[in-house]
Amino acid sequence: ILSENTNTGYINKGTPSSYLPGPNQSWILSPYNNKIRLDSGLTYRTDYQFDNKGSITCIRKRKNSGAYNSKDLVTNYTLGGVVGTNAGLPVTEILAGGENGALASGVCNTAGTEGTNKFTFSHGYTFLTLRSTRIGSFPFRYRSDIDRNTGLPTAVYNPSDQKTSMFYDRLGRITRVAPAASLGEAETLLTYTNAVGAEAQVKIERKVGATRYAFEQVVYDYFGRPRREFQSLPTGLNTSANSERVTVYDAAGRITTVSTVQQASNVNTVQKTTRFFGLDAFGRPSLILRPDGSEERWTYQGERQTQSTRLVRTSQTGSQNVAITTVYDGLGRAVSVANPEYTLVSFYDPNGKMVREERRKGAFNQSREYGWDNRGLLAFEKHPEVGSTSSLGTLSFQPDALGNPRQTFDGLNTLTHEYDGDGRLTRVRQGSKIWEEYSWANANSGADYRKGKIIQATRHNYPGGGTFSWAIVESYQYRGKLGKKSHRTTQLQWPSNPGTDRYAHTFTQTWTYDPLGDLISQTYPTCITTPENGRQYCNDPSDSLPPAHTVTRTVNQRLPVRISSNLGISADYRYHWNFQLKRIDYSNGSYTDLGQGTNGMQRPASITHRQPSGALLFATGTYSYDAAGNIWGIGDDNYVYDQASRLTRGTVRTSTRWEAYTYDAADNLLTVTRDGSLAGNYNINTAKNR
Repeated sequence: ILSENTNTGYINKGTPSSYLPGPNQSWILSPYNNKIRLDSGLTYRTDYQFDNKGSITCIRKRKNSGAYNSKDLVTNYTLGGVVGTNAGLPVTEILAGGENGALASGVCNTAGTEGTNKFTFSHGYTFLTLRSTRIGSFPFRYRSDIDRNTGLPTAVYNPSDQKTSMFYDRLGRITRVAPAASLGEAETLLTYTNAVGAEAQVKIERKVGATRYAFEQVVYDYFGRPRREFQSLPTGLNTSANSERVTVYDAAGRITTVSTVQQASNVNTVQKTTRFFGLDAFGRPSLILRPDGSEERWTYQGERQTQSTRLVRTSQTGSQNVAITTVYDGLGRAVSVANPEYTLVSFYDPNGKMVREERRKGAFNQSREYGWDNRGLLAFEKHPEVGSTSSLGTLSFQPDALGNPRQTFDGLNTLTHEYDGDGRLTRVRQGSKIWEEYSWANANSGADYRKGKIIQATRHNYPGGGTFSWAIVESYQYRGKLGKKSHRTTQLQWPSNPGTDRYAHTFTQTWTYDPLGDLISQTYPTCITTPENGRQYCNDPSDSLPPAHTVTRTVNQRLPVRISSNLGISADYRYHWNFQLKRIDYSNGSYTDLGQGTNGMQRPASITHRQPSGALLFATGTYSYDAAGNIWGIGDDNYVYDQASRLTRGTVRTSTRWEAYTYDAADNLLTVTRDGSLAGNYNINTAKNR
């Protein structure tokens, strides 16, 4: 028996007191029967069973700290016995129990119905390395080919059985990832340069033949620390160059400077950097200086308390220092975060899950609760928004052994969720009334790589609360690169028409992708002939059909550089070296310029829009930011925040056009004042946040 103090992470006591085996005893270093953990007034008990070789065969997580419960969560392992293949490894893993469980007593009891409150995973191995995982005959959750000499996977398969081959160098580093032709995916090539006369580096390229779709490179210093990071950036429709980020370390290995992302080989490591000063022995800074000159100061009280201070624009004429104090418990979890407006206090269960959070200010205390239990399952949430005037409202869940909610209650409605034997959602209903249905493919269909994916989704609607369903049915195909969705058919089905006449308006939409899986074209929904009855419902005299419309995205280095329509409009995109959008050129000749943030910071400095002649149509003026990142100025407009960075005043166009806002400690808007007159006064019930 072990008792663990979760505030410190140390074991308080144990039985037996000595873990050394006596004569003729099995060599089991930790022959405990159960483990009890305490935190936030909660007691969690988990029972264990080992075989005589010290391998765990059963784990039972009790829902309650007392006696066995039919809703406990049991994991039962059957260990393999083939030497050199699966000996000592779990070949069968049973999860049983949950809120719909039917467990009996005993650590290893797995009573239940397969696919409902009991799920059996089969694990396959090659040379003592995991090769596959699946439930029953459902699609594999994981499948691979294993190399006998290294134990590394030489190929992995997605749930649709599409293969990706893996290649390695003699050090076991991956050098090439080669997807099967059916995936249409670019290869990944990794090139390593060892530290012989130069710094070590690794290059990562995504290519199809000689065409490179993406590029990254990391250069390491002689201590193996990343020093220079490169990434390709589009400079035109089909051209690219590299951007770079530089990291500088001091003699003790502490980070002192990190540059913004800039043009490669032309990096300014003085102004265009975030710099760290006053580093202590643990590498923690006392001052962080941002590229725009703003400061963030830090103080530390051991490992348990930190305080950061930044200037926040709290008036129209200036800023003030705002301190945020964070307190951590012995396990490094934040238990208190305080700013001058309110304090957030967090409580955790013995598994480290947050079970309650309180927002406090003076006598004000608003809480939210999360019903995690020892099983790691979420049973309920309590929030003020769904509660009464005096208590929190409860959202309840009934999770099964996989964590899927079999039933949910939102304070008004109870919904039942049904799943197949693989834990995939198949139906949502309210009593006998069906709201949603889902069908999954267990096999591919030619080039439609649908296996393991949703092929049909149905949403039922009951106008006026009636009993007849007006169904919207969506069917999917997966013929796109990387097995992505390529076609969707959407159909309206009448509730009472007989035979094929119930099939009504039918629309299709398509998508295509590049070899990295980025979207390159999509069509707008098009009305087609309904296949079930040969009728077209979008051609009566009152219909006005839109023209066929396809939007095409030209992608370079994973960023869109042109978006165009077959209807004749388009826009070209250019980027700053830090990947921030720089300019948009429209097909009518007008254009938009977006200024880069100070010294390469990734935020807008200005936005202007001009006619083809260059005549100005619109300009924001310069954006100004405080040290917390809040926008306090856009041209002549200015904005003010409170010490929690909530907007309290905005002045636009002239000094006489403004609005001011006040809040309570729960962030509820209380008043709105416009141009000196009260424009809104909201009586908020903080027990409900409304």
